Amino acid sequence: MITSTANPKVKYIRSLYEHPSRQREGCFVIEGIRLMEEALGAGIRPKMVLFNSALLGQTPRGRRLLAGLAGHTAEEVSEQVLEYAAETVTPQGALAVLPIPKPSLGPLAGNPVLVIDGLQDPGNLGTILRSAWATGAKTVLFASGTVDPYGPKVVRSAMGAHFHLDVRPRMTWEDIARVLAGWRVLLADPQGNTPYCDVDWNLPSVLIIGSEAQGACREARRLAQIRVSIPMEATTESLNAAVACSLMLFEAQRQRQARGGGVPSARPG
Repeated sequence: MITSTANPKVKYIRSLYEHPSRQREGCFVIEGIRLMEEALGAGIRPKMVLFNSALLGQTPRGRRLLAGLAGHTAEEVSEQVLEYAAETVTPQGALAVLPIPKPSLGPLAGNPVLVIDGLQDPGNLGTILRSAWATGAKTVLFASGTVDPYGPKVVRSAMGAHFHLDVRPRMTWEDIARVLAGWRVLLADPQGNTPYCDVDWNLPSVLIIGSEAQGACREARRLAQIRVSIPMEATTESLNAAVACSLMLFEAQRQRQARGGGVPSARPG
């Protein structure tokens, strides 16, 4: 059992909570039973697992996870060490280091495809990823300057969405424009003149979500063909970015279900 917070493996895990270290190592950290279940269920093999059997043994789910760690690179640690290694205040008994997947170079899938432009709040981004997973929006592109999708707060709030989405971070607008060639591009814009319920979301679409403070950047506005808004009371300035995006994603899902169709996955010709 690892009992020292000075252990190199523990210090390595702590370093991965910082963005430069994640970029350098190509790894990120997940914490807790639910995220561990989602990762293992998706067939992801952790590079390292730290656990405390006493904490995991407190619940049936924890005991099942403990049994499922057999065959993985897992080491037991004291409760003190787990508390030090984890970012959460009350760790659930296990955490793992996972490899950051290499961004896909394949065709875009899901409808709509999301482009995240300059969003900075980790909780908002995590909520967007969770809504994307729930509604079949399988591909998420991240413009450079957006919060790191593999940051610990994003990962926690996304609640496993990372393991079911095609996440493509740190893309230049030149690359984004090339990938989106031939697609219908929509921009979420409080000043837009097309209500989101009037959009035919059954058509293969791209939805750009801009930053909370600044809105969409110039490049995003240049790509946008339709500016989509959510009708609100006149005294309301705007919605939270995650709420606005989620409303549009669930409207797209509602329209697909009403028409009895699946989720378009082929790139439009």
